Amino acid sequence: MSKAKILLVGPCGVGKSVVANFLSDQTDILNSKYRPTIGVRILEFETSLGNSLNVDVELWDCSGSESFETCWPAMASQADGVIIVYDPLIKEPSPAVETLFNYFITSNGLKEMQCMLFANSKGRESTTVTSPLPSVLNYEVNLEKHPGEVMDNFKDFLKKVFNKLSASQEREELDIIN
Repeated sequence: MSKAKILLVGPCGVGKSVVANFLSDQTDILNSKYRPTIGVRILEFETSLGNSLNVDVELWDCSGSESFETCWPAMASQADGVIIVYDPLIKEPSPAVETLFNYFITSNGLKEMQCMLFANSKGRESTTVTSPLPSVLNYEVNLEKHPGEVMDNFKDFLKKVFNKLSASQEREELDIIN
């Protein structure tokens, strides 16, 4: 069975842990009290991507506190994909979405297709969301009103990540043979 390490990063208080709990099918996702993640929380689960393809996912729910920035290299090591969660109503989050993208994607050799943005409205009505990174897939997240869309977007993202992993593995195998 295939396995992928997916990072969930973003500023403090934007709902990364709620999104992580939802994606990994944890219980009581919307009614829990806010508790900042200390360092990182790793959730492991299996999900089906259709066509008899089941995958193991390591979802790393990373703290948004800049005091854990020294842990970013360990978190980023061998990541296969990154989901950046942000609050679209906060105009200048810290750390900024661009900073997270530059560190976790650009600096670690990942491609834009290995990144996805979740604009988490946290149940609020929001206006049209303008992506802080126009070249990266950006989805509005409303777990209360559209949980199915959020899961579909996540699974589509996982398919792209696994296609990239499969292609890389095939190239490595061909290099060994040749």
